[in-house]
Amino acid sequence: MDSLGDRISSTIQYSLALDPGRTKIRAAFDSTGPVLSRELRFDIEKKCEKHQIKLPLCPEDTVTPITLRLNYTLTGEPIAAAGDLRSILSEDSVPVSAGSVRCQIQAPMVGLLQGSNQ
Repeated sequence: MDSLGDRISSTIQYSLALDPGRTKIRAAFDSTGPVLSRELRFDIEKKCEKHQIKLPLCPEDTVTPITLRLNYTLTGEPIAAAGDLRSILSEDSVPVSAGSVRCQIQAPMVGLLQGSNQ
């Protein structure tokens, strides 16, 4: 590690959205609903955050994957020993990313769900 390594500090502000644009909620984070916003302060080390996604007991649409969108920004803290330089994202960074999460209901659960509706 170089001499500035122990002085580099940044804050990432991020927002996760489940099924953005859909009117009916198919999945949610613990207490925040389908959108979760957080701020994570870190130094040079790696950090990982885990967020649990909850599904309703009987989701109506299990064929279409749930979309998960991430938006983020990074703010670097000035390093006085380096003329107030700050860490930044590279110019080609894309601050928005999206992926999908597939829903799978196993056969015994489907039978149990169908039986409870009768």
